[in-house]
Amino acid sequence: MSSKTEGLEKVKSEIVDVERKVTLFGDLLGELSTSDEKRKYLWKEIYSNAVEDRASAQILYISLFSQLMQHDSDHLTKGQMLVRYLERMHRSNEQLLKLAEMIKASEDESSTIVVEDCFDEIEKGM
Repeated sequence: MSSKTEGLEKVKSEIVDVERKVTLFGDLLGELSTSDEKRKYLWKEIYSNAVEDRASAQILYISLFSQLMQHDSDHLTKGQMLVRYLERMHRSNEQLLKLAEMIKASEDESSTIVVEDCFDEIEKGM
């Protein structure tokens, strides 16, 4: 198989993997009972965008890196682009971490016990 064909296969597998990740994340969000549907939808969009951005940058990074390894003469130009792709992947990772923090905070907020509510429930039961 030629390197161009292998590259296309790599791109296809990355796209399929992104779709699988987004589906799994959607399933995970479906298991959360305390968050409203609008919030879950936005979280899924944020996740999808971050994962797609990261995969795209990774594909471009790998492609450019392989070109750089074959033709060492253009290191200055290609090196700067490689740094940009790495930065894009880093920003995507930060977005994913921030999203995880948001989901955790939402779950923590909804599971907080309010003492007055407990007393009201006890009084209703009597």
